[in-house]
Formats: sequence, structure tokens, C-alpha cells
Amino acid sequence: MRTNLPDFGSLQPLRDRRLLEAWDRASAAGDAGRASALLSAGCPGTSPEQWDAVPIPAVNLQLVRLRQISFGSSLTGHLCCSKCGAQLEFDLDLPQIIRRLETMAGDATADWTFGNDRFSMRVINHLDLVAVSAQAGPDDARRLLLERCTRVNGCPASDENVSAALRASETLALETFTRLHQAAEITCRVQCIACGHSEESDLDMARFLSAEVRHAARKLIREIHELACAYGWSEEAVLNLPAHRRGQYLEMIRS
Repeated sequence: MRTNLPDFGSLQPLRDRRLLEAWDRASAAGDAGRASALLSAGCPGTSPEQWDAVPIPAVNLQLVRLRQISFGSSLTGHLCCSKCGAQLEFDLDLPQIIRRLETMAGDATADWTFGNDRFSMRVINHLDLVAVSAQAGPDDARRLLLERCTRVNGCPASDENVSAALRASETLALETFTRLHQAAEITCRVQCIACGHSEESDLDMARFLSAEVRHAARKLIREIHELACAYGWSEEAVLNLPAHRRGQYLEMIRS
């Protein structure tokens, strides 16, 4: 299955107008759609709908790249130790994560044969996750996810006449799914300095980046407010000023 992938090379830092646009889009999109909302704001000319169709590993990689060019190469996070409850702080090197995700990201499809049947599987995207989110339990969600991303003898695995073939090959299907989606999650290992317990934590880059965008956008809004009150400038006029000049005006106001 081919998708109309956005131009990954056109990512732009989330600053000034683009920062406010990212805040608006992510706020309106909610938890489920914030990854596509943020990437569409950082990739001019693309829409959230386009990003919804991009394979999840590619979305994760682009989110890390967008975070790096917008807020820097070092990321500090916090979590609670699951054993003793202590507050932990950890630092991540984003270029290292990018290299790891690039290495883990393999082919977008995989093929195998089981008995007389030929199988083809693609990497899942956001649309697939939305489709399975309403399933009653994990077993139903897993079955639907496999059916959505697999074709048997060229036919959709959801077709009744071929779903039995997929169930017969479920072990191979799950192994293939795991291999295709190595880069679908961003994980880091953190060790508690209080009790020595070590655990692996998932990093939700969309949630993390959305929080940073919200914080930076609110700071920018406050600066615009200060300059508007002091000089009577509009938001547009303030944003037209280079950041270093805005800083000089703010320094004079606050002195």
C-alpha cells in the first residue's frame, strides 16, 4: 500500500507564528491527533490527514527531529520509580535516539508464505490505531490490527474467505508485526538513584513535545502582551520583529 507521504525534508522549527499555529492545532486535536497536528504545523504545506497515513515509526522519527530543531538536542524528563516512588530525572540525547530509530526502521512491508497462501504486511499508521481503539479487548484489537495491515493472496485479510488463513499463520504474523514495528515506540532505560531499581520507560514524544509547545507559546503570548501594552503594537507587528529585537524591547520595558 502506497501513501502520499509528506516531504520529510521540509521540517521547520516551531518558532513565532509556527509555534502559535502548532499550539492551536495540537490543542484542537486532542490526545489522539496531536502527533499529526504538530507535524503538519512543522512541515509547511502538509495536513494532519496526510500525517495520519504515515507509518508510525516514521512519525516517531519526525517528531524527534522536530523537537530537536525546535528546542535543542537535549531532553530532560521526569518519572516516578515504580518500586520506591522516588522522583527520577533523566536526560536523553536526541541525535542518539534519531540514529537508533533510523537503524531500527526497516522496510515498510514484509512478505511470507504459509502453506499455499502468500501474505503481505505493511507498517501501521494512526488511522489503524483509531480503527482498533473501540475494540472491547486486547485480543479483538490485535486481530483487527493484523487484518487491517495484512493481505492474503492479494486480498484484504478482513475478507471472510481469507481471515481463516491469517489465523492459521498468526504466529508468523505476530513475529513479522513485531519486526516491522521495532521503531514504533521510543524507549529509554532509567535507574533509580534511591533504590537502584532499573526499568524501561516509554517516551510519548507527541505528548512531551505538545507540553513544550504549550509552555513556549504561552511565554511568547506574554511577551506579545507586554509589547502590545507598552507600544500599542498588534500581534502581527510583534511577530514581524526578529526575536533578538523583541528581546531588546522587552529588556527596556522591564528595566
